[in-house]
Order: sequence, then C-alpha cells, then structure tokens
Amino acid sequence: MLVYQQIRAVGCFSVPEGQDVPPRDIPVEIEQLGSGSTFLYYCCGDGPAYLPSMVNSGRSVAFVGLTDEGLPIRTSCLRIYLGQKADRHCFSVSNVIIGEPVAAYNSVELAVTNIVFERGCRQGQSFSVSVGDAPLPVELRPVENYDDIVFHLRQTKCPTVTAKLKMGPGSLSIAALDSLVDDLSATLSVIQGRKVQWIQRTAYSLQGRIVWSELGETITKDYTHGFLCFDPDKQTGIRVSLERAASSFPKVREFCQIYDPDRRIVNSWLDARLQNDFLEARTLKYAIIMESLCRLVEPKHADIPSNYVPKSKWRATGREFLPRIKDYLATSLRLDSCVIENVCSSSNWGNLNRAGFRTTLAECLQKLGISMHGGPERIRRVTDVRNKIVHSLNYLTAVDFEELKWPAIDATQQHFMVACFVEEALLRLFGLGEHVSESWIAGFRAHHPQRTLTTL
Repeated sequence: MLVYQQIRAVGCFSVPEGQDVPPRDIPVEIEQLGSGSTFLYYCCGDGPAYLPSMVNSGRSVAFVGLTDEGLPIRTSCLRIYLGQKADRHCFSVSNVIIGEPVAAYNSVELAVTNIVFERGCRQGQSFSVSVGDAPLPVELRPVENYDDIVFHLRQTKCPTVTAKLKMGPGSLSIAALDSLVDDLSATLSVIQGRKVQWIQRTAYSLQGRIVWSELGETITKDYTHGFLCFDPDKQTGIRVSLERAASSFPKVREFCQIYDPDRRIVNSWLDARLQNDFLEARTLKYAIIMESLCRLVEPKHADIPSNYVPKSKWRATGREFLPRIKDYLATSLRLDSCVIENVCSSSNWGNLNRAGFRTTLAECLQKLGISMHGGPERIRRVTDVRNKIVHSLNYLTAVDFEELKWPAIDATQQHFMVACFVEEALLRLFGLGEHVSESWIAGFRAHHPQRTLTTL
C-alpha cells in the first residue's frame, strides 16, 4: 500500500486530565497511507517504556506538539499499539489536526482517492457548485506521477490518492464544509462507480500559506472498475464523464437534504459494487439498497399506501370473519386451540393487509420521478429475485421459474438483473438517465460467471 505523506513533529503525549506523560520534546513521525490509515511512530528510546501497555489497556493518550514547520499539531487518542518496526514503536490514530480549523481561509484543497480521469482529460476538470446562492469554483486535477499511481491502483485495488480537489475562493464553516465535501464526494462516486473519498484537506490563506490541515478518519473503499453494469451494444460497461459532475451535484444534494442526510443509498450502493464478496452477498446488498430507498422515501409521503384496505375496514372485516375461520379450523380440521389462536391472531390478520415490497417500491420510484424501463413486469422479476435471496440466500430455481412463468436465467444473470435495476434507478435519480438505453436493459448478458457460495 502506498504511503501518501509523512509529517515530522516534536511534542509530548498527554491524557484527558491535562497531564503530560513524561518525557517531553519527543520526536515523532506521522505517516498516512493512500487509504487514509494514519500511524504515529517514535523511537523506542525516546518515549516512556510503559506507553504501549498504557494505550492497549484502554487509557486515552494523545500527542500534542509542533511540526517541523512550526505549526501546532494534535492527534486523536492513540487507538492501539501495533508493535515495533525496526527500533520504532507504532500506534494507529484516527485523526490529526494541524493549525486551527476555526480560522478563516481563502481556499481548501482535498486529497481524494480512486478518481480516474478519462483519456484526453488529464489536465483536470473545472466546474462550479452552488453554496447558498453563490457559485463556488471547483477544480479537480491529477496528482504527480498519476499514471504510475493509477497503474498501481488497478493492480492492487487498494485505495490511494489520485487527484486533488480545490475549492475556492471562499470560506465556509466546518459544518458547511463537511456537508459540501460529503455531497461532492457522493457525486463523484456516482459518476465514477466507486467510492471517492478525501483523506486530507488543507486550508490556505490568500497568500498561499497553510491555515490548517486535517488528516481525517474517513471511510475509503477498494478500487473497482467504473463500468455501470453492461451495455450489450458496445460490449462494454457504461461510463459517465466527469463533466457531468456539475449537473449531477444539485440532484445528489437535493436528494440527500430531503431524504438521505447520511448518504446511506450512495454508500451502500458503492459497497455492493465491490467484487470481493460471493455473488449472493452482493445481490443481498443490492436488495438492501432497494429496501433502504423505500424506508427513506415512504415516511416523507403520507399518500404512499401502507395497506391495501384501510385499517379500520380491515379490522372490521377481521371481527366478522376471524371467528368463522377459527370455528372452521376447530370443527373441520380439528386443530389444537393454541395453533388456531396463533394462526388467527390480530397481528397475522394485519400482515395480510400490509402492502408488499413490490407495491411500495413502485410507489417510491414514482414519488422520486423515476420511470424505469420495463415498468411493472421488470419490477416484478427483480422483486422475485430479491424475495428469494433475502429469505433463503439463494437464487431462483427451475421450479421457481415454472411457478413464476418467466424464462429461466442462471445465478449470474439474476444478480445483474437486480444490479442493473438499482444502477438504472440511481442514474435516473441523479440526472444521468440518458446513459440508459432500451437495449442496455433488454439485451443484457453478464460477460463472465461470478463466484457463488456453491463454488466454494
């Protein structure tokens, strides 16, 4: 895994009570990998011998000092002692702050992972986003040695910094900056089809001096190809140009503000796209995305029916017919009274009236303004696969297809049927629906088999 940066500092270790752990003036080196993982090193003879056991016993210990450039630096509490490397102790840390983040600044630059530029766009991409009523310029450009780094990224799939994202001029509060950066990362992730995340952000003054910098505890994901499912006409996956970031960003931001402030849908979709899991687990993740989408949208629209029949009328129907059903089960089938009570419970009766997932999904897509290729028939097939994988962690069998009366397809095709459905929905949701063609849906065939649990 590539090392992204190294920072040298001198200072002391401290506990929350404000006491220093002697001695002082300990030289340390802070190292951040391209994945965002951050480590603190110091020579074995420089610090207290008991510090490793102190950290591993659960005591909160942080480092406070000055960088070689004279800027104040502080870390989060050391998480765990990882052992010695040569003659140095190594600890993991989750967050490092240099300078004072509350200070005003002129521009911010972020180190972001997993961005891959199209050929011909290696000079970067510039666009602007709206913050409030004001436009904010954004510039995305490759890092030095970009070609070598991307080659390593594709070889290892380990996330690493491939681009710098600069925003400004303009100064935002930390909360506003966090929100903007999260929405920008989500937008770039949708376009790239993989998790794009910052691991460091640095604020600069008008004169170009560092005001503050943060090595953040952000969640990165392994690299995966950016093909969005499969286009049978071109024999390759759909790719979305980075040029679409400007037009897609407001769609992503609006959806997050109204329905999904924690960006669960985009993040769970990116996790489903990773190819490390067995196929059943990946299909299950796509099913969870559909379920989560419904759970986020449904509460915002009171007119989405949760029941087929109004509750009051259904309860009245139950009062009329449940006694008759109980009597029939007792006299004709001679079932035990406990069994009858369980079968004819009010909760079971209520469940019969509850709108099924297929109905709810169709209603939620309609509320989001998403019109899917294939309409109700395609939704039916996707939810058939979803129901089987959710309840049995298995795919539809020949017997299932015969009962459902639709053509049999293998496990790989069933997975990509669900994946294509989710990815089409997201493309349309975020203003990228023109990339979807009828042939992309009707003629889809997965280009190679995938690992399933049965191939263990």
